[in-house]
Amino acid sequence: MDLHEFQAKELLVRHGMRIPRGRLADTPVAAEAAAQALGARRFAVKAQILAGDRGKHGGVRFAGTPALVASEAGSLLGKQLATAQTPPRGLFVRWVYIEEAVDAAQLFYAAVVIDRTAGRCVLLASEHGGDDLEKRAADDPGVIKQIPLTLSARTADGDFAGLARRIGLDGEPLMAAERFFRQLATAFVALDATLLETNPIALIDGPEFVVLDAKLTIDDNALFRHA
Repeated sequence: MDLHEFQAKELLVRHGMRIPRGRLADTPVAAEAAAQALGARRFAVKAQILAGDRGKHGGVRFAGTPALVASEAGSLLGKQLATAQTPPRGLFVRWVYIEEAVDAAQLFYAAVVIDRTAGRCVLLASEHGGDDLEKRAADDPGVIKQIPLTLSARTADGDFAGLARRIGLDGEPLMAAERFFRQLATAFVALDATLLETNPIALIDGPEFVVLDAKLTIDDNALFRHA
C-alpha cells in the first residue's frame, strides 16, 4: 500500500523525525486558511498524488503570501498531474499539502529498501538529494552509497556512522545523520515497510535533518497491524 506524502510524514514524526509544519487542504479557501494558520515567511504548495518527480512537473509550487497559496492551490486541485512516474494522462489531485518552506544549504537523500537480489534490507544515502538524483545515479551509480541492515523484531542496525562519513559528513552533522539513519531504519521495521524513502532531507542548524518529502510503501500483508 502506497501512502501519500502527508500520511508518510505523520508516521515519521511518530518515530522522532522532524518535518516542516504543514496542513492539508482540498479547496483554495482551505489552502489560504492553512497558510494563515502556519504563519510562515514562505510556503510550499504540494500536490498529493501517489507518484514522485512532482517538482519538475509543476506539482510543487512556492508562494510568499496566503493569497498566493490559494491561487497556486486552485491551479492544482481538481486537475490531472502527469509526471515521469504517472500514467500519461496523469493522476487526479484531490488534496494539496501546504507547508512552510525550509531553506537549506545542502539537500541529502536517504532510504531503506529491500534488496530482493541479495535477500536483505539496505540503507541508501547520498549527499545529492532532490529531483535530479535518479539522473545523477544513472550517470554515476556511486552517487548513492549503501550499507546492509541487520534486522531484529523491533529495529534494524548497521554502520550508520560509517555511511554518514561516506556521504561527506563529520563532527556534529555526522552524529545528526547517524541518529536520523537509525530512526529511519527503526521506522522501516516498525511500519512493516517495503520502501521508506526521504528525498530530499535538509540539514539545518542544530544540526538536524528535516524531511522535506517522503515516500512510504507498507506491505499489504501487514496492513491489519496499521489501522
